[in-house]
Amino acid sequence: MKRIGFFIVLSVLCLSSALAQNPFSRLDYNSNQPVLFDSLGNLSDTARVERIESKIPPVTKNPRVDDVVWSKVVLRIIDLTDKQNYPLYFPLPKDSMASDLNLFTLMYTKVLSKELLAYQDTVNLSEDARIVPLFTKDNICDPVYFLKSQESFKYYVNEDNGKVTLDHFTISTLSAGVTKYLLQEVWYFDKSSSAFANKIIAICPIYFDTQTERASNLFWVPFDNLRVFMSQEAINATSRNNAELMTFDDFFAQREYTSYLFYDKNVYDRTIQKYIINKEEAKREQARIEAEILNFEQDLWEY
Repeated sequence: MKRIGFFIVLSVLCLSSALAQNPFSRLDYNSNQPVLFDSLGNLSDTARVERIESKIPPVTKNPRVDDVVWSKVVLRIIDLTDKQNYPLYFPLPKDSMASDLNLFTLMYTKVLSKELLAYQDTVNLSEDARIVPLFTKDNICDPVYFLKSQESFKYYVNEDNGKVTLDHFTISTLSAGVTKYLLQEVWYFDKSSSAFANKIIAICPIYFDTQTERASNLFWVPFDNLRVFMSQEAINATSRNNAELMTFDDFFAQREYTSYLFYDKNVYDRTIQKYIINKEEAKREQARIEAEILNFEQDLWEY
């Protein structure tokens, strides 16, 4: 009996030692806290999604007109062929492995579902029209008006009881063609808080048709309305660290993108390209305007 008891105790000790040496045997897959992977070894995005969904975009202060003693309205172009702007362009919808959305796919699906209102770009109708349209009921655009006018897209638009659906081919082709964004932003100095700040007012995707080699502004969206959705969508801002948490809203708020000036509000109400044709001179003019904005802030303070 003593010998049997000895072997039982020895077996228990050996099993305990083996479990202690195998860290996977102690993983708590039933924990209430989100874990990196489940009991089958599948990577889980639960923790990432929960952290994203809990993020609320900060509210930008809207200063009184009387407190704004200086302001500068500009238009910028974000070129998605620039490597630093890749997080806005990739992944494309044709990438079946991708679970995340790129910026245009996020934006356009919300416009199609009527969760986000888009406004017609009037420059496509008249060269003398405002670059950024007024966001009024009269300017609300049909989310597929652009597709209907294009020979290569009009047969892929399905409308049923007012609901618009597009197949995967159309979404992926359209998303791949959006290679630039037009941003309207304002820089201003608020004397009540002695703050020099900037705010993005609106955004417009620019579609480049490779067949006609023409670029078209698709529609305009008020940026604050889009932020609600951007703050809930994670992006891969870097390939070096997949655990880094960033949303589209963070990407814009931290100005992680690169851009160049296209227009600054002036007495002639014209873009830089309309009064400077030479590319090198245009770059110098862009640099001059950028320096003018930054120098204003520097000149506010004494050192």
